[in-house]
Amino acid sequence: RLWRVAQIHAARGAVHQARGVVGQLGAVRGAVDLARSAADLTGESYK
Repeated sequence: RLWRVAQIHAARGAVHQARGVVGQLGAVRGAVDLARSAADLTGESYK
């Protein structure tokens, strides 16, 4: 019974961590998109 509670707690922690990572990736992706559009405005293209 205690093991089950610990398992649920660990799963919640993992989900929380995964959300944090996804959020960071989203921020990085947003920055990359910004850099790309800035490059497009200046006539340079990133692939």
